[in-house]
Amino acid sequence: MRDQPWRTARRVHRRGRGDGARDGDGRDGHADALAAFRTFNYERIYLRDESVAQGEAVVRVLRALVEHFAARPDAVPDPMGGAPAGEDPVHRAVRYVSGMTDRFAFRTAVDVLGWPTGSLPRGIDR
Repeated sequence: MRDQPWRTARRVHRRGRGDGARDGDGRDGHADALAAFRTFNYERIYLRDESVAQGEAVVRVLRALVEHFAARPDAVPDPMGGAPAGEDPVHRAVRYVSGMTDRFAFRTAVDVLGWPTGSLPRGIDR
């Protein structure tokens, strides 16, 4: 198992580094601790299988919403009184979907697209 970032930070502190002083390879203790923490985050949080699957589920929902609203530009509510003349329907759909909160996007996918709730990303209302 790779070193835990807090252990690296503790070790750096015990060795007297971490005050900005450079060691023999030109790095300071803060940089070492930050690098260890960043590595830990990517390996154990951002790039773990569950996180990647969650991201893919979000992308599927957002793409489906954009495709739906691009094909039906008149279904995009516009509180400003209409789309700019000649606005590309895909741009209009992307603008609309990108302004949605997660909860609203997922609820819209279920209500408008008939998206199965079991296929929604986890964590929002489930």
